[in-house]
Amino acid sequence: MRRVLSEWGFILSAGAFLALSALWVGSYYVDGSTSHLRIPTSHSVGGDLHVVAGDGSMYLFDQFESDASGNVRPMVVDLKTHIAPKVRRIGHWTIPGLDLRYCQFDPDGYVVWSLRMSLAYPAIVALVGAVLCHRLGRAGPKRRVSPAPEESRR
Repeated sequence: MRRVLSEWGFILSAGAFLALSALWVGSYYVDGSTSHLRIPTSHSVGGDLHVVAGDGSMYLFDQFESDASGNVRPMVVDLKTHIAPKVRRIGHWTIPGLDLRYCQFDPDGYVVWSLRMSLAYPAIVALVGAVLCHRLGRAGPKRRVSPAPEESRR
């Protein structure tokens, strides 16, 4: 059973690695607005999850804005141009390849957020998973062959 699980884990992880690597490379050549995916999570458009891949990154966000040419991008609240409603809290958390931005409004506490993640991260996780599943399948119990008796060697 362990061997079957490790083989299927290897197949799925290696396939995910190949798919993510192709998406990573292809995202530099395909326009980001053509890869806009909307996943409905509620009855309002404001609560839906939006996914866009482009420039080697994957963007997850709940609100979007379009520019004049129709390119979809995450809505980022700029306090210099923002008029209403009043902003309660705004912030961001950034490490290389990962960027989380959020803005919370008064009086109801509604949050607008966006997450940018490099596609290299999930590709590396899938590669490590494939290597671990491959090693797990090879690390089964060793079978020892008992030596033949002296009489049968002659």
